[in-house]
Amino acid sequence: MALLDRLRREGETPTPAGAELAKVAPAPKPRAPEPRDPGPEAAYQDLKSQVHNRLFELLDLSRLGKVSEDRVREDVAVATKRVLDDQRVLLSLDERDRLVREIQDEVFGLGPLEPLLGD
Repeated sequence: MALLDRLRREGETPTPAGAELAKVAPAPKPRAPEPRDPGPEAAYQDLKSQVHNRLFELLDLSRLGKVSEDRVREDVAVATKRVLDDQRVLLSLDERDRLVREIQDEVFGLGPLEPLLGD
């Protein structure tokens, strides 16, 4: 026999589960999640995305088919460095080289797979 049936037989009416708790203490208000620090890698990816978008504004895409790939790679490197200088981004030389290389790999190759294919 179910508990509800037994209580009805005894003349008691059951209270819904948790009803006593609702009378004693109000339900806590949901808190907004605390913002998390995105971390250095997320900030780097955000910077790379901003530079990537700015490059499309700076480079003449109609001329890409008429110039050698080496020349276009050099243009992308120079434009990337110019964007970083314009935005006054503080990066070490190694970080700048990494950023330029990754952007070139994304523009001309398969992005993060390029170093693996180079091996």
